[in-house]
Amino acid sequence: MANRESFLTRKVLDALYTESMLLADEARSYFESGRFKEESDPGNLLAVSFSCESLKVTTRLMHCIAWLLNQKALHSGELSDGEAWNLNRALGEAPATDQLMVDRFPAEARQIVMASEELFERLQRLSTRMDYAMSIIQRFRTCSAVCKAPFSLARPDQTVAASVCFIVG
Repeated sequence: MANRESFLTRKVLDALYTESMLLADEARSYFESGRFKEESDPGNLLAVSFSCESLKVTTRLMHCIAWLLNQKALHSGELSDGEAWNLNRALGEAPATDQLMVDRFPAEARQIVMASEELFERLQRLSTRMDYAMSIIQRFRTCSAVCKAPFSLARPDQTVAASVCFIVG
């Protein structure tokens, strides 16, 4: 089994989870406050765009929180590697922001939208790197099994044997 800590340490995982929860709370507080609606006409295209963007922010943040909770479950042993890397547990896709409309929002609303996008993009990059690393590890394991060469991330001499097998096979 791959060392989970080598992909995402507990400290980084906890920091990302805290950041996502704080941002979700900040977004909820702002969206529920009605401050934006007080400043614009409800029939106005900007008000409609604000409602759409608030849903996009919520969707992005829920994707982030769900993915981070899956990673926490993996770290604590509640999920196996196979369960955690299942596509149903992937970060998923988030709707794109309408930047032209968001640029017209008040500064606080723009900051929340941009922060949710930035967090989601960071987690997307992390997830992509972790998926890539897991695919390489799986290839080495498969090659190791076919070549009858042992595989371990902890023992470089065995990794070399698996690498040779992978290149030759």
